[in-house]
Amino acid sequence: MAKKKREYQASELMKVIGKLYGLEDKLYALDIQFFLEEYLGKNFSKEIVQTDYKDGNVTLRIKSPLFRKDCQMKQSFLLKKIQMRFEKVLSLQIF
Repeated sequence: MAKKKREYQASELMKVIGKLYGLEDKLYALDIQFFLEEYLGKNFSKEIVQTDYKDGNVTLRIKSPLFRKDCQMKQSFLLKKIQMRFEKVLSLQIF
């Protein structure tokens, strides 16, 4: 009998590794960061220095003071956009 080779997609493999090492929150934060890059565009996403996710809270650290202030003014709108794609997100903090 020949052994069956299991085929994994990269995303499935990352989820399995993330569960093994307790990195699920980091992977979720990366998904949110990729979504923001797609939604805001590459120029604005370069200003986002750090994206964190923990217990339903998303924290964004933004380098540019002007862009930070703009995002803080549109915080509820951004939160709704993120919640449409990611159901676990409860709140958004921008620093």
